[in-house]
Amino acid sequence: MFTGEYRCCVDGAGLFVLPTPIWAVFLSSEEEATRSVVLLKSPEGCLWMYRTQDWEAKLSTLRQQLDDQQSRLLMHYLVAQSMPSSADTTGRLGIPPQLMEYANIKGEVVIIGL
Repeated sequence: MFTGEYRCCVDGAGLFVLPTPIWAVFLSSEEEATRSVVLLKSPEGCLWMYRTQDWEAKLSTLRQQLDDQQSRLLMHYLVAQSMPSSADTTGRLGIPPQLMEYANIKGEVVIIGL
């Protein structure tokens, strides 16, 4: 789980260094798969970030609670617009250009753990 609030500088390529408490969540393993995240558009014009394994568990739980039509809407509006990323071995994470534009990210990103 991510907690706290952090301001990070983002370069022109969409890369930023994860704050130490957030990066510590990823340090449990050197495997790239454990450093992967899913970035999603939120209705508020910002982005949500989940570790991939946490997102897959949440998605599975959501699907069980929804009927077929609701599940299709979830897949269409939320999942279809999600994008993968992963932290490199130094703790840098990239935000894809489409999501930077959506969230109007220019020079700084604020990470808020929920």
